[in-house]
Amino acid sequence: MSISKYKLAFLLFALPFLFVSCEDDEEEFTPSPQPTIYEIAEDDARFSVLADAITRAGLENTLRGSGTFTVFAPTDAAFQDFLNATGFADLDAVVAAVGEAGLRQILLYHVLGAEVESGDVTAGYVNTLAETEEGSGDNLDVRISVTNGVQLNGSSTVIETDISAINGIIHVIDAVIAPLTISQFAKSDPSFSEFVNAAEAAEVNGTAGAVDSLLNLTSQTYTVFVPTNEAFVAAQPVTSTLTAEELGNALLYHAIGNANITSDEVPSGPVEMASGDDITIDTSNGVVITDGSGNQVTVIEVDIQTLNGVIHRIDGVMLAQ
Repeated sequence: MSISKYKLAFLLFALPFLFVSCEDDEEEFTPSPQPTIYEIAEDDARFSVLADAITRAGLENTLRGSGTFTVFAPTDAAFQDFLNATGFADLDAVVAAVGEAGLRQILLYHVLGAEVESGDVTAGYVNTLAETEEGSGDNLDVRISVTNGVQLNGSSTVIETDISAINGIIHVIDAVIAPLTISQFAKSDPSFSEFVNAAEAAEVNGTAGAVDSLLNLTSQTYTVFVPTNEAFVAAQPVTSTLTAEELGNALLYHAIGNANITSDEVPSGPVEMASGDDITIDTSNGVVITDGSGNQVTVIEVDIQTLNGVIHRIDGVMLAQ
């Protein structure tokens, strides 16, 4: 039975890192002159919890084996902060709640599938080896910012870089990172601030903040076309005249419900949105959307994968009519 998104969202506020499939755990370990990622974690007193978690998740042979990974490794102090914040007594309690499969996904959220040295780190969204659900193929993104050092999801800072292993590289972080929902990602990224303001101000069926709440649910899935901050500012002459309920409907016009549609799956033609109104998508040259008013917007950034859906950024605000 796969772990529920609710449990994954909660626990994924957990642990550390690592990777890959259980099939690789069957590989026979061959000693090498340079230590592996697992051996570094095992021998460094700062990573005793991490090494323990790797073993509990059945990933020891994997992390001793071949591969090219970047691991953002939380320290023992970071794990203890997590345990204190979430009320888990120890790793036993974490494993009891999510099982080994859940722990593997938690660890994978701290791992990239390619080796990235500190000098090559750039700002943006990057795929981790974690998935929305194990086996889904929808790899969760982590947001990297470089404004004040290197930070992950706006909550964890890289405090040591470029610990080299034969099968990858380790960067040490000061806090466990958690996969985020659409709402949480938007709030963590300043480039989504206008969308966040609108979602918090909008109403649905008389409930303030309902759009924000919907996009934070892990029991539902959405594909959301989020306008840039500049697009929201440009649309203010229209959006400022909308009631809170009308604004809520306008924001739902930017979301497809019950769907996680990545860029390679975007359909051409009419698509019904969560508001009940249609948009028309043209994929002949990129992705261009025509709204109910006849205005066209272009998708300018794709596939920001969150725990409960995917975000595509667009260069304009869409209106049903």
